[in-house]
Amino acid sequence: MKKLPIIGLCIVYLLLSLACTSKGIEPTSSVSSTEVRDASQIDVQELDKIFLLEDYSLFETKRDSYLKTYPNSSYVQYVYLLSSKLLLKKNLLSEALTVNQEVQSKTFNANKELYFLALFESADIYEAQENYEKSLAALVESEKNKSYLPAKKRLFELPLKLSVAYARLNLTELTFRYLKETQLGLGEYLKLEALDNAALAKLYLEMGGGLSQWQSNDFDIELRKFALTYKFLVYSMNRNEAAFSEKAQKKLIAQIQWIWNLSQTQRAAPEADRIEEEKIQFLKMTELSKVLNSIKMLEPLDGQKRSLLQNELFTYVNQMHDVVLEKIYAQYKYTPPTQESFRHKIFRDQLTIDSLDNQFK
Repeated sequence: MKKLPIIGLCIVYLLLSLACTSKGIEPTSSVSSTEVRDASQIDVQELDKIFLLEDYSLFETKRDSYLKTYPNSSYVQYVYLLSSKLLLKKNLLSEALTVNQEVQSKTFNANKELYFLALFESADIYEAQENYEKSLAALVESEKNKSYLPAKKRLFELPLKLSVAYARLNLTELTFRYLKETQLGLGEYLKLEALDNAALAKLYLEMGGGLSQWQSNDFDIELRKFALTYKFLVYSMNRNEAAFSEKAQKKLIAQIQWIWNLSQTQRAAPEADRIEEEKIQFLKMTELSKVLNSIKMLEPLDGQKRSLLQNELFTYVNQMHDVVLEKIYAQYKYTPPTQESFRHKIFRDQLTIDSLDNQFK
């Protein structure tokens, strides 16, 4: 078999396992089954790359062509799993779950690797449906059978999602246990793979977007997710790789904008609740300021060479941080000088040295 370049890191393990468990493809015409299998594998890796870059129109065109060209390919169910993820991104949640469950049903006996990958991906759909109990159950079951998952999913995507799930339940010990596991897993994965610049940019882009398969309208949830993953988008951008770095930068800016929009959404409150509403808004601004300040710490130092993408990103982050600080100062002017507000003032003065690692402790 020809040696293939590293194109789809997130499915290499899966593709190899599929190839091993497949019964093979009957030859058509004068083309051998090995040649067909090679071509179908190359094309499904290309599909995976197109999906990652979020060119969904092209993805749908290529997907339909793939299913027509390789109806008996051992990768067909993986293509349907990608289709389920696309439906999730389109917020077609019932349809996404239906397709995902069909993949699970067809692979339960035939291919455990793909079955547990589909189960793992179903957690995102349940979370988008706000069915947090089923989402956590899918992740826990995936962890029990994590040996079937691709290395990238097993070593750091799974513990990262578990940390978020437990954070939602305010289970601090489990949250930080899995967060630490995520960091250790990433280090282990990087030791396993000899990745070139493009592969690293792609990997970090996948990690940075791993918790944003869907976006809720809950400020606290979105900020927590973002705080756990933004650094990977910065890392991807810093690789300055044409295919992935610009996408990482745009995703990072879009996530900041989404969280900002959520921070400005206020419920209609009676006059008596206005003070409480102002306190909530103040807390949102301080938490957002902490994260923005942590991003600024990744900015190249004065005198260091910067890429165009870095200039654009950090200009945006600095401008957004200035706006947030203005909101904090304005809010403080109208906050009664209670012990609580005094504590906020002290905290505000220390914003520039606050550490991301401690922000949720």
